[in-house]
Order: sequence, then C-alpha cells, then structure tokens
Amino acid sequence: MRERLIALLAVALLAGACTSQPEQAGPAAPPTETPSPQADFQTESQVYAAVIRRLLTKDHTFGGGPSPFGHVYVVDGAMPGAGNPMKNFRQVASEPFADDLKQEILDRLTDLPPVEFVLDPDDVRVGQQGMGGVKNGGVIITLGPIERKAAKIHVSNRLWCGGLCGQWLTYVLEPRGNAWRITGTTGPYAIS
Repeated sequence: MRERLIALLAVALLAGACTSQPEQAGPAAPPTETPSPQADFQTESQVYAAVIRRLLTKDHTFGGGPSPFGHVYVVDGAMPGAGNPMKNFRQVASEPFADDLKQEILDRLTDLPPVEFVLDPDDVRVGQQGMGGVKNGGVIITLGPIERKAAKIHVSNRLWCGGLCGQWLTYVLEPRGNAWRITGTTGPYAIS
C-alpha cells in the first residue's frame, strides 16, 4: 500500500512539473562548445536562481498554494548527487560557491523570503536529532553541479524541511529567448 501511495505521489509530482509553465531565470548565455568564463558565471547564477525560485514558488511540496517557507537556507556549494534521496542529507559541500556568484544569485531572488547560504545544513535544523524542521519556518535547498547536455542543462536538487518533508529531483533547463527556463525534470525523483 505504501509503495502505491509513493508511486501515486511521484506521478502527481511529475505531471505537475511537466504541465507547469517554464520558469524564467533571466538572460541566457547562448550555449557554446567552449563558453567564456563570464558566460559560465552568468549561466550559473541564472540557472541556480531559477532552480531556487521554482522550488519556492511551485514545487515546494505543499500543493498549489503559496509557499509556507519563511526563510531559505541554501547549502553553500554544489553537491554531486543532490537529487538522490539515498545520499547523506547531512553532507556538506567540499567547496563553497564563489562570493560573487552567491551575490548574483541573491540579487536575482530579492522578491522571495530571505535567502541565506549556509556551510553546514545541520546549523539550521531543529528538533530532536535535527529532524523537526528548519529554523525560522524555513527550508534547506541543496543544489547539484550544473551539467551541460548539448543545449540543455541538468541540475539535481534537494528540498528539505523536516524528517517527513523532503523532495529530490533533477530539473532540465533550456535557453528560451534570452533566458534559461525550467522545462521539466529528468531521471528519478522522490518525496517524503
């Protein structure tokens, strides 16, 4: 019975991700074989801001209503396998994001609840063994590295708001006009 419920929830989540409007992330750097360092920096900030925005405004795991989160804690650094629920969710990134990149992401998200980068997600977990939720009514978002797949980009990610409140998936982003937009998901995903 539990497997059926998980499968139903997974299908509902996938259907919602596939039917929702693409998320605009700002001007897109045109995909090239050897992008310049500046293009890479612009792409990273645009893509990561789009992923965070989408997780907070649409895919926050609380249905079609507004996001319940009062504060956003982003793990400071790309975490390989962020979209894999079998990876250790207490793991910290081996290398933090560059300060300029973090500021650019924050500048793109000023209309959302406060966004803060944290080195160790355990610093903002509350409750017994850190499983009761996130301080300030918040959420912890973990971002995977940006993976180029021809003209598309894949970014795995994790949203965690408590022991029974989590989501793991990988977004697909494509350049549309002058913006990178989330156009769907790829691979496995899970919710709790």
